Amino acid sequence: MVVVEEGARGSEVNLADHSSVLRRLDFVWTRVGQAALDQKLPKPAARSQQAAREAGRPLRVLERKLQDQQQRRTKASDATEAMRLDSTLASARTAYEQQKRLADFAMLVLGRDCLQAGFVPNGSEGLKDEADELRKALPG
Repeated sequence: MVVVEEGARGSEVNLADHSSVLRRLDFVWTRVGQAALDQKLPKPAARSQQAAREAGRPLRVLERKLQDQQQRRTKASDATEAMRLDSTLASARTAYEQQKRLADFAMLVLGRDCLQAGFVPNGSEGLKDEADELRKALPG
C-alpha cells in the first residue's frame, strides 16, 4: 500500500502493528524518493529514478485533462450535456487515479532503492534513520 498524502509528517506508527509499520515505511520511502527525484544518484537507483520521472509525466498531463473536464462539467448548460460530461469526467478521474497509483509506487521504489544503495538525498537523513528503525520492527 502506498501512502503519500497524509500531510508532511505522514501517519502515526504503532511498532507492534505490522501493517502500521509498513504504511509508515511506505510513506518514508516515498518522501525519500521525492527528495531524490532531481538529484544525481548512484547507478543502483538511477533506473528507479528514470521510472519515477516517466510515471510522473503522464500524471501531469492527466491532471490537466481532469481539471479541464471538471471545468467543462461545471459550465454545462443543460442536463443532457451534464450527463455526457459526467461520463467523460469519470473516465478522466479513473485514468488520473490509476496513473497516480503508478507514480506513487514508482516514487516509493525510488526511495527504497536509494536507501538500499546507501544514498541519502539532501535533507533526508532523518527519514533514513526512521526507515532503519521501521525495518528493525518488521519480522524476519
